[in-house]
Amino acid sequence: MSDTNNKPLNRESLIKPNGQFHFSWLAKTSVDILKGQFAAMLQGCVILLVSVIACGIALSYFFSLEDMSKLTTSQQGIIDIALILVVAPLTAGISVMGVRAARHQSVKALDIFNYAPLVVVLGLAQLLISILVQIGLILLILPGVYILIATTYALPLIADKNLGIFDAILQSCKTVNKFILSFIVLFGAYFVLFLLSLFTFGFALLFVMPLYFISLGVIYVVLFDDNNPSDFPSDQQELKFDA
Repeated sequence: MSDTNNKPLNRESLIKPNGQFHFSWLAKTSVDILKGQFAAMLQGCVILLVSVIACGIALSYFFSLEDMSKLTTSQQGIIDIALILVVAPLTAGISVMGVRAARHQSVKALDIFNYAPLVVVLGLAQLLISILVQIGLILLILPGVYILIATTYALPLIADKNLGIFDAILQSCKTVNKFILSFIVLFGAYFVLFLLSLFTFGFALLFVMPLYFISLGVIYVVLFDDNNPSDFPSDQQELKFDA
């Protein structure tokens, strides 16, 4: 449901004078937005989870555990590409749903399929990111974690802003770099929340997962909608990485 009475999101609310995120504002704003979009976001997340589980079931139908351990590199690569082609458009879809919700626009569960026509582009982008993450993980783990965080907005930038693959990845990295410490805290917090959800037999995921995409959507709107990311001043206290 669209809520035109809500105040537009702005940089001053999210980013404190020291250049770090105002997490209490982000949490409150994300929860408030989720209240009006909970059903659609929850259904979208369920569709994503069911799709991933269905892929796992399909694999177990065609391959036993013993067969999986004996797959060649090329066979494993084909399976990985097939999974990416299924998941990438859905991930882009649920991410943009979070963005639209943050813009106070109406969303519905089936919006998660909106970017299925971009399956090749989104799949290639996700494949490239996955390769970079794997290489980074081999190199002492931390570079892989950084790439995973820095490319957070690559898929939604392709879907929402029609950017090319390399432009989207670079724009995501450049923007995240300016607030990398805040993003590390954000992802660390959600990692803990996802782990704690396991102790509720997964029921807490019904709230945590939609909130995660709403939070990323709020940040996206602030950083990409009305501001040129290159205009954000650098803070001397920020940790710098080269994209």
